[in-house]
Amino acid sequence: MSRGAVLATRKIMVLDSSDMGRRFYALALRSQGYEVVVGSELRDLDQALTLHTPLVLLLDMKLPGLSPYSLCGQLQTSFPALSVLLLVERDTPLAAVEQRWAISRGAADLLLKNPAQVEAVLVRVNQLIRGISSVDRQTLRSALQGLQPTLAPRPLLPSPVHGPVLIPSPAAPLASRSRFLNGLQNAWLAIQTKAPEVPTPLPIEPVVRYRGTIIHRPEISLPVELEAQLDI
Repeated sequence: MSRGAVLATRKIMVLDSSDMGRRFYALALRSQGYEVVVGSELRDLDQALTLHTPLVLLLDMKLPGLSPYSLCGQLQTSFPALSVLLLVERDTPLAAVEQRWAISRGAADLLLKNPAQVEAVLVRVNQLIRGISSVDRQTLRSALQGLQPTLAPRPLLPSPVHGPVLIPSPAAPLASRSRFLNGLQNAWLAIQTKAPEVPTPLPIEPVVRYRGTIIHRPEISLPVELEAQLDI
């Protein structure tokens, strides 16, 4: 098999509302040998999926005009081979019932959008595409080291102590920039000092299809206090 054919079977699409997020996840995924296509809006998504045929879609739940669970259901019907990983940006951990609910709506999983959780995202992608629950930490570490400031007058080189340096666009909201940079530092420290976290795929009743049409979805109730956090 040619290298191009191999890459075609490992293509990921990243749809993220922020330039920081697109750059970061594309870099992390490429460090694991994936070909990555990035975007910032939902316009012409069906055409893009048909053209690029990714196996996994990383979908930022903050994309303007996005109804994430409605879209997951539509994509599950139109692109049944596509796995959608929803990324939600928040400071609190995810509850298992939230992940099960997302899966019941057509997502492959619901994960935190935080650089500190990048290994969990990469492991989940590897589980879906390669059937393995590990990450090449050496190439990921090298990729993170390669993050350089684009706006500073003098580049600040990373060190094993301080890790990578990335100055995001000043157009990004201050809180978002601060959260991203803190997460990036935590990601670096985790790679240096901790064993990787391996997400366990949650068992869930599968959808039932008849001649390609979904005729049954499992029903899972979600506590009211969690609905607001997921923007349902």
